[in-house]
Amino acid sequence: MKRDIKSSLSSVPKVVLPEVSVETEIAEIKKSRAPIVEETVVDEKTGTIVARKATKKVCIFCSNKDEPKYWDANSLRRHTSDRGRINPRARTGLCAKHQRRLSRQIKYARHLALMPFKITV
Repeated sequence: MKRDIKSSLSSVPKVVLPEVSVETEIAEIKKSRAPIVEETVVDEKTGTIVARKATKKVCIFCSNKDEPKYWDANSLRRHTSDRGRINPRARTGLCAKHQRRLSRQIKYARHLALMPFKITV
């Protein structure tokens, strides 16, 4: 037996969704405490909220045209964790060249006893 698809679809009641404005969607998101990206973009075709990616971190040393120095222990400590480990590039936001140089300078500072190898809590 063949079933007629059109006749089976006509018996299904149609669901009508209420129109929701963008402002009410944003208010509902704020109420639910979901994180909102600063730049909120609305897709015109679907009417949904599209959030852009966060901007990429800029290397501190490239922007200042500076190099990491082993004798400046305070600035090197900014790039280590609370346990004394060297933070990765994703956390520090440095470029590959300066991340390599930073790790080398931290190791120099450790051997010269300007920085601790390990911090015990």
